[in-house]
Amino acid sequence: MNTNIYLTTLLAALLATFTPPGAYANPGDLYVTDNSSIRRYEPNGTEHVFSTGLLRARGLAFDGTGNLFVATLDTAIRGDNRGQILKFTPDGIATVFAAGAGLKSPEGLAFDGAGNLWVTSNYFSAGVFHAPFGNPGPLANAGEGRVTEITPSGERTVLHLDPTTYHQNFGIAFDGQNNLGVADNLQSGIYKIAPDRRITILISASDPIGLAFDGTGNLLVSNIEGDITKIAPDGNQTLVVSGLGELRGLAIDKDCNIFAASPFFAPDGDGHDVIYKILPDGSVSVFANGLDAPQFLAVEP
Repeated sequence: MNTNIYLTTLLAALLATFTPPGAYANPGDLYVTDNSSIRRYEPNGTEHVFSTGLLRARGLAFDGTGNLFVATLDTAIRGDNRGQILKFTPDGIATVFAAGAGLKSPEGLAFDGAGNLWVTSNYFSAGVFHAPFGNPGPLANAGEGRVTEITPSGERTVLHLDPTTYHQNFGIAFDGQNNLGVADNLQSGIYKIAPDRRITILISASDPIGLAFDGTGNLLVSNIEGDITKIAPDGNQTLVVSGLGELRGLAIDKDCNIFAASPFFAPDGDGHDVIYKILPDGSVSVFANGLDAPQFLAVEP
Protein backbone atom coordinates (compact mmCIF):
# COMPACT_ATOMS: atom_id res chain seq x y z
CA MET A 1 0.00 0.00 0.00
CA ASN A 2 1.17 3.53 -0.76
CA THR A 3 2.41 4.92 2.58
CA ASN A 4 1.30 8.48 1.85
CA ILE A 5 -2.21 7.36 0.93
CA TYR A 6 -2.40 5.22 4.05
CA LEU A 7 -1.25 8.07 6.27
CA THR A 8 -3.70 10.52 4.70
CA THR A 9 -6.57 8.06 5.16
CA LEU A 10 -5.51 7.38 8.73
CA LEU A 11 -5.36 11.05 9.66
CA ALA A 12 -8.70 11.76 7.98
CA ALA A 13 -10.29 8.99 10.01
CA LEU A 14 -8.71 10.35 13.15
CA LEU A 15 -10.00 13.86 12.55
CA ALA A 16 -13.48 12.42 12.07
CA THR A 17 -13.40 11.20 15.68
CA PHE A 18 -12.97 14.69 17.13
CA THR A 19 -15.89 16.42 18.69
CA PRO A 20 -16.40 19.33 16.27
CA PRO A 21 -15.45 22.55 18.06
CA GLY A 22 -17.67 25.56 17.84
CA ALA A 23 -16.53 28.78 16.24
CA TYR A 24 -14.55 30.98 18.58
CA ALA A 25 -13.54 34.61 18.74
CA ASN A 26 -13.22 35.40 22.41
CA PRO A 27 -10.01 37.27 23.22
CA GLY A 28 -8.86 36.56 26.75
CA ASP A 29 -10.23 33.02 26.94
CA LEU A 30 -7.81 30.41 28.30
CA TYR A 31 -7.26 27.15 26.39
CA VAL A 32 -5.93 24.07 28.18
CA THR A 33 -4.71 20.71 26.87
CA ASP A 34 -6.34 18.09 29.05
CA ASN A 35 -4.95 14.70 27.98
CA SER A 36 -7.41 13.77 25.19
CA SER A 37 -9.20 17.11 24.95
CA ILE A 38 -8.88 20.88 24.85
CA ARG A 39 -10.89 22.91 27.33
CA ARG A 40 -11.72 26.59 27.00
CA TYR A 41 -12.25 28.87 30.00
CA GLU A 42 -13.81 32.32 29.97
CA PRO A 43 -12.10 34.93 32.20
CA ASN A 44 -14.81 34.34 34.83
CA GLY A 45 -13.95 30.61 34.95
CA THR A 46 -16.87 29.28 32.90
CA GLU A 47 -15.69 26.06 31.25
CA HIS A 48 -16.36 24.77 27.73
CA VAL A 49 -15.12 21.62 25.99
CA PHE A 50 -13.47 22.87 22.83
CA SER A 51 -12.45 19.54 21.29
CA THR A 52 -12.20 15.87 22.32
CA GLY A 53 -10.86 12.65 20.87
CA LEU A 54 -7.26 13.88 20.71
CA LEU A 55 -4.36 11.50 21.28
CA ARG A 56 -2.36 12.98 24.16
CA ALA A 57 -2.65 16.69 23.42
CA ARG A 58 0.38 18.81 24.28
CA GLY A 59 1.49 22.26 23.14
CA LEU A 60 -0.94 25.05 22.24
CA ALA A 61 -0.34 28.24 20.28
CA PHE A 62 -2.33 30.87 18.37
CA ASP A 63 -0.99 32.30 15.12
CA GLY A 64 -1.38 35.93 14.04
CA THR A 65 -4.73 35.36 12.37
CA GLY A 66 -6.46 33.57 15.24
CA ASN A 67 -5.93 29.93 14.27
CA LEU A 68 -5.30 27.58 17.20
CA PHE A 69 -2.60 24.90 16.84
CA VAL A 70 -2.19 21.86 19.10
CA ALA A 71 0.50 19.19 19.22
CA THR A 72 -0.47 15.57 19.82
CA LEU A 73 1.98 12.78 20.64
CA ASP A 74 0.35 9.93 18.69
CA THR A 75 -1.68 9.26 15.55
CA ALA A 76 -3.64 6.03 15.87
CA ILE A 77 -1.80 3.82 18.35
CA ARG A 78 -0.93 5.15 21.77
CA GLY A 79 2.82 5.48 22.00
CA ASP A 80 3.51 5.10 18.28
CA ASN A 81 5.82 8.15 18.42
CA ARG A 82 4.20 9.69 15.36
CA GLY A 83 3.25 13.14 16.45
CA GLN A 84 1.16 15.64 14.57
CA ILE A 85 0.16 19.28 14.67
CA LEU A 86 -3.54 20.08 14.29
CA LYS A 87 -4.93 23.44 13.20
CA PHE A 88 -8.33 24.79 14.31
CA THR A 89 -9.60 27.79 12.36
CA PRO A 90 -11.72 30.47 14.07
CA ASP A 91 -14.82 29.08 12.33
CA GLY A 92 -14.21 25.65 13.89
CA ILE A 93 -12.64 23.66 11.05
CA ALA A 94 -9.95 21.16 12.10
CA THR A 95 -7.17 20.02 9.75
CA VAL A 96 -3.78 18.32 10.06
CA PHE A 97 -1.11 21.00 9.61
CA ALA A 98 1.93 18.70 9.96
CA ALA A 99 2.47 15.01 10.68
CA GLY A 100 4.86 12.12 10.23
CA ALA A 101 7.82 10.46 11.84
CA GLY A 102 9.77 13.72 11.74
CA LEU A 103 7.52 15.03 14.51
CA LYS A 104 8.20 12.40 17.13
CA SER A 105 6.93 13.44 20.54
CA PRO A 106 6.11 17.12 19.85
CA GLU A 107 5.66 19.18 23.00
CA GLY A 108 5.78 22.99 23.09
CA LEU A 109 4.55 25.24 20.26
CA ALA A 110 5.27 28.92 19.57
CA PHE A 111 4.95 31.29 16.60
CA ASP A 112 7.63 33.77 15.60
CA GLY A 113 6.98 37.22 14.18
CA ALA A 114 7.05 35.93 10.61
CA GLY A 115 4.31 33.37 11.20
CA ASN A 116 6.57 30.31 11.38
CA LEU A 117 5.62 27.62 13.90
CA TRP A 118 8.35 26.28 16.18
CA VAL A 119 8.04 22.89 17.87
CA THR A 120 10.11 21.26 20.62
CA SER A 121 10.49 17.51 20.48
CA ASN A 122 11.99 15.09 22.97
CA TYR A 123 12.59 12.65 20.10
CA PHE A 124 13.27 9.77 22.47
CA SER A 125 16.44 7.74 21.93
CA ALA A 126 16.80 4.09 22.89
CA GLY A 127 19.75 3.01 24.98
CA VAL A 128 20.19 6.29 26.84
CA PHE A 129 21.16 5.90 30.47
CA HIS A 130 21.11 8.33 33.32
CA ALA A 131 21.86 8.09 37.03
CA PRO A 132 19.12 9.95 38.92
CA PHE A 133 19.97 10.34 42.61
CA GLY A 134 23.02 8.13 42.12
CA ASN A 135 21.05 5.08 40.97
CA PRO A 136 21.93 4.09 37.40
CA GLY A 137 18.97 3.32 35.19
CA PRO A 138 17.31 4.16 31.89
CA LEU A 139 15.98 7.66 31.40
CA ALA A 140 12.92 7.12 29.23
CA ASN A 141 12.46 10.79 28.41
CA ALA A 142 16.01 11.52 27.25
CA GLY A 143 15.89 13.10 23.83
CA GLU A 144 18.06 14.69 21.18
CA GLY A 145 16.99 18.29 21.72
CA ARG A 146 15.28 18.83 18.37
CA VAL A 147 13.54 22.12 17.63
CA THR A 148 11.66 22.21 14.33
CA GLU A 149 10.66 25.33 12.42
CA ILE A 150 7.63 24.90 10.14
CA THR A 151 6.77 27.64 7.65
CA PRO A 152 3.13 28.48 6.82
CA SER A 153 3.55 26.41 3.63
CA GLY A 154 4.75 23.39 5.62
CA GLU A 155 8.51 23.47 4.92
CA ARG A 156 10.60 22.25 7.86
CA THR A 157 14.00 23.09 9.28
CA VAL A 158 15.41 21.10 12.20
CA LEU A 159 17.82 22.61 14.73
CA HIS A 160 19.70 20.64 17.40
CA LEU A 161 20.30 22.28 20.77
CA ASP A 162 23.48 20.37 21.60
CA PRO A 163 24.23 17.05 19.87
CA THR A 164 26.81 16.09 22.51
CA THR A 165 24.25 15.56 25.28
CA TYR A 166 20.61 14.67 25.94
CA HIS A 167 17.64 16.88 26.55
CA GLN A 168 14.10 17.04 27.88
CA ASN A 169 12.28 19.96 26.30
CA PHE A 170 8.73 21.14 26.92
CA GLY A 171 7.96 24.84 27.00
CA ILE A 172 9.07 27.40 24.42
CA ALA A 173 8.30 31.11 24.03
CA PHE A 174 9.37 34.09 21.93
CA ASP A 175 10.41 37.44 23.36
CA GLY A 176 9.79 40.81 21.72
CA GLN A 177 13.05 40.60 19.73
CA ASN A 178 12.08 37.26 18.16
CA ASN A 179 14.49 35.26 20.30
CA LEU A 180 13.17 31.81 21.17
CA GLY A 181 13.57 30.45 24.69
CA VAL A 182 13.55 26.65 25.09
CA ALA A 183 13.19 25.04 28.53
CA ASP A 184 15.46 22.04 29.08
CA ASN A 185 14.52 20.13 32.19
CA LEU A 186 17.29 17.55 31.84
CA GLN A 187 20.04 20.16 31.41
CA SER A 188 18.60 22.51 34.07
CA GLY A 189 18.75 25.49 31.78
CA ILE A 190 17.04 27.57 29.14
CA TYR A 191 18.42 27.71 25.63
CA LYS A 192 18.14 30.76 23.40
CA ILE A 193 17.73 30.55 19.63
CA ALA A 194 18.39 33.93 18.04
CA PRO A 195 16.75 35.07 14.77
CA ASP A 196 19.98 34.12 12.96
CA ARG A 197 19.55 30.53 14.33
CA ARG A 198 22.53 30.89 16.67
CA ILE A 199 21.99 28.72 19.77
CA THR A 200 23.30 29.68 23.20
CA ILE A 201 22.43 28.94 26.83
CA LEU A 202 20.32 31.86 28.04
CA ILE A 203 20.44 31.08 31.74
CA SER A 204 20.68 28.23 34.22
CA ALA A 205 17.40 27.33 35.93
CA SER A 206 16.27 24.57 38.27
CA ASP A 207 14.29 21.93 36.34
CA PRO A 208 12.49 24.36 34.00
CA ILE A 209 9.33 23.21 32.20
CA GLY A 210 6.93 26.03 31.24
CA LEU A 211 7.92 29.37 29.70
CA ALA A 212 6.07 32.61 28.99
CA PHE A 213 7.15 36.21 28.37
CA ASP A 214 5.15 39.06 29.87
CA GLY A 215 4.52 42.39 28.20
CA THR A 216 7.68 44.02 29.57
CA GLY A 217 10.15 41.34 28.47
CA ASN A 218 10.36 39.35 31.69
CA LEU A 219 10.57 35.58 31.26
CA LEU A 220 8.36 33.47 33.56
CA VAL A 221 9.59 29.93 34.22
CA SER A 222 7.77 27.06 35.97
CA ASN A 223 9.49 23.95 37.33
CA ILE A 224 8.87 20.51 38.79
CA GLU A 225 9.25 21.83 42.34
CA GLY A 226 6.14 23.97 41.89
CA ASP A 227 7.93 27.30 41.63
CA ILE A 228 7.49 30.16 39.17
CA THR A 229 10.50 32.42 38.72
CA LYS A 230 10.60 35.76 36.92
CA ILE A 231 13.80 36.44 34.98
CA ALA A 232 14.30 40.08 33.99
CA PRO A 233 16.04 41.03 30.72
CA ASP A 234 19.20 41.80 32.73
CA GLY A 235 19.17 38.26 34.19
CA ASN A 236 17.92 39.19 37.65
CA GLN A 237 15.73 36.43 39.08
CA THR A 238 12.73 36.86 41.40
CA LEU A 239 10.67 34.05 42.92
CA VAL A 240 7.00 34.70 42.16
CA VAL A 241 5.44 31.70 43.93
CA SER A 242 6.70 28.37 45.29
CA GLY A 243 5.54 25.00 46.56
CA LEU A 244 2.54 24.52 44.26
CA GLY A 245 3.42 20.98 43.22
CA GLU A 246 4.86 20.15 39.80
CA LEU A 247 3.93 22.83 37.29
CA ARG A 248 3.84 22.55 33.50
CA GLY A 249 2.54 25.13 31.03
CA LEU A 250 2.29 28.86 31.68
CA ALA A 251 0.21 31.62 30.08
CA ILE A 252 -0.21 35.32 30.81
CA ASP A 253 -3.31 37.38 30.02
CA LYS A 254 -3.53 41.09 29.15
CA ASP A 255 -3.93 42.01 32.83
CA CYS A 256 -0.62 40.28 33.68
CA ASN A 257 -2.33 37.42 35.51
CA ILE A 258 -0.30 34.20 35.32
CA PHE A 259 -1.97 30.85 34.72
CA ALA A 260 -0.10 27.62 35.51
CA ALA A 261 -1.07 24.00 34.81
CA SER A 262 -0.47 21.51 37.63
CA PRO A 263 -1.13 17.91 36.61
CA PHE A 264 0.18 16.29 39.77
CA PHE A 265 -0.46 16.20 43.51
CA ALA A 266 0.84 19.11 45.57
CA PRO A 267 1.88 19.05 49.26
CA ASP A 268 -1.03 21.29 50.28
CA GLY A 269 -3.53 18.83 48.82
CA ASP A 270 -5.01 21.37 46.38
CA GLY A 271 -2.71 20.95 43.40
CA HIS A 272 -3.92 17.82 41.64
CA ASP A 273 -5.09 18.41 38.06
CA VAL A 274 -5.77 22.11 38.49
CA ILE A 275 -5.04 25.44 36.85
CA TYR A 276 -3.64 28.06 39.21
CA LYS A 277 -4.14 31.79 38.74
CA ILE A 278 -1.51 34.13 40.16
CA LEU A 279 -2.41 37.82 40.34
CA PRO A 280 0.18 40.59 39.90
CA ASP A 281 0.20 41.05 43.70
CA GLY A 282 1.33 37.41 44.10
CA SER A 283 -1.92 36.00 45.47
CA VAL A 284 -2.71 32.46 44.30
CA SER A 285 -6.06 30.78 43.69
CA VAL A 286 -7.35 27.67 41.92
CA PHE A 287 -8.86 28.93 38.67
CA ALA A 288 -10.07 25.51 37.42
CA ASN A 289 -10.08 21.96 38.77
CA GLY A 290 -11.35 18.50 37.89
CA LEU A 291 -9.07 18.21 34.85
CA ASP A 292 -7.23 15.14 33.57
CA ALA A 293 -3.49 15.91 33.53
CA PRO A 294 -3.49 19.48 32.15
CA GLN A 295 -0.22 20.25 30.37
CA PHE A 296 -0.12 23.37 28.19
CA LEU A 297 -1.98 26.67 28.13
CA ALA A 298 -2.67 29.48 25.69
CA VAL A 299 -4.62 32.73 26.02
CA GLU A 300 -6.60 33.72 22.93
CA PRO A 301 -5.21 37.05 21.67
